[in-house]
Amino acid sequence: MKTKLKCGIIGAGINSEIGKVHLSSLLIDNLWEISAASFSTSKKINNLTANYFRLQNTSIYQDYKKMINDFKDKLDVIILVTPTFDHFKILKYILKFNIPIISEKPLVSSISEAKQLIKKSKGKLILTVFNYSCYPAIKNLKTELNNKRIGNIKKIIVNYHLDSFTNPKARPKKWRLKDKKIPTILLDLGCHIFQLIYFLTNMRPTFLTSSFNSIGLYKDLIDDCNCIFKITDKVEGLISICKSDVGNKEGLSIKLVGEKGSFFWTNSSPDQYQFNNLTNNSIVDRSKFNKNIQRKYSRFKPGHPEGFLEAFSNMYRDFYDIIESRGKLDNLKYFDFNLSYDCQVFLNTMNLSNIEKKWKKINYKK
Repeated sequence: MKTKLKCGIIGAGINSEIGKVHLSSLLIDNLWEISAASFSTSKKINNLTANYFRLQNTSIYQDYKKMINDFKDKLDVIILVTPTFDHFKILKYILKFNIPIISEKPLVSSISEAKQLIKKSKGKLILTVFNYSCYPAIKNLKTELNNKRIGNIKKIIVNYHLDSFTNPKARPKKWRLKDKKIPTILLDLGCHIFQLIYFLTNMRPTFLTSSFNSIGLYKDLIDDCNCIFKITDKVEGLISICKSDVGNKEGLSIKLVGEKGSFFWTNSSPDQYQFNNLTNNSIVDRSKFNKNIQRKYSRFKPGHPEGFLEAFSNMYRDFYDIIESRGKLDNLKYFDFNLSYDCQVFLNTMNLSNIEKKWKKINYKK
C-alpha cells in the first residue's frame, strides 16, 4: 500500500462544472487524503459538497487563507479548482508557502500574470491539469510516434468544436462569457491543444497566424478561433477552436500526418485511434497497446470502454508519482510551470496575430 498524500482543496464545490470530476478522480485510487477544503465561500455549498462526498474527517473552511495557515505544515499538496480569473491572486498567496500545487488549467489568464510568477515559482513544484494527455490511447500514440511508425511528422491538425455558445439550453458559466486580455475560449480550450501537441511530439509551434470571429449567441464574445502554425520549416499545422458549431458535441480531435502514414484520435472514441498508410487502415484499441501502458493506465479489459473520468484519475496518479519523486520524473515537463508559461506565450501570440493581422514569431524566452 502506498502512503496517501494529504491534500487541501480550494474550489471544486458541488456547484462547479469540473469539481465533481476532480473529487471523484482523487478518490478512485486511494492515493489521496482530503485533509482540508475550502470548496466555496458559501457555507451551504461547503456543507453540501462535504456531505455529497462523505468527507466526515475533512476540515472545511470558507476562507482558503485560514485553511492554508492552519494546515501549512500538514499538507503534501494544494489543489486549486476555481475559475481561471481567480487563479493568480490565489497562487500568489499559496506560493508564500513551500507546498506543491496542482492547478486547473490554464495556470493563469495572461502573459503578464505568468511573468509575475516566474521568480515566485522558482524551486516550487507547480502542476497544471491537462487530462487529455492521460488517456491510455494518447500515451500509446506517443510511444508509436517515438518509434517512428509514421516517420517524421509533416502536418498536425487539431479541432476542438462544441455548440455550447449557440445552444440556448447550454447555460455556460458567467466567467466563460467574458473576454479579457486573451479570449476566454483560448484559455479554456486552446491550452489543451498546446499541451497535447507538445506531449505527443516534444515540439512547440514557432510561427503562427490567426483569425478570430464571433458567430454564436453572444455577439461580443470570441467563440471561433482559427490558426495556421509552423514548427520551424519542417512541420505545419492547423488549429480550429469553436464553441458555436451547431449540433457538434464531439469536442477534441487530433490528426498527425507523417512520411509513412497518419494517426487520428478523437475524444468521442477516446480509448482507441486510427492508423492509416498506403496498405493498411486500422483501429488501434487497448488490445494492441504497449503492455506497460496497459498495466499502468488501462483500468478495464478490452470491451469495457474507458473515458474522461479514468483519464483524469490517470493524471492524478501521475501527479502522485511526480510529487513523491519531488519533481524528478521526466513527465514533469508536460505539466510544470515552464509548460504553462509557454502555453501563455503561445495563446498571447495567437491573440496578437489576430489583432495585427500578420504572421508572428513565438518567443518562449522568459
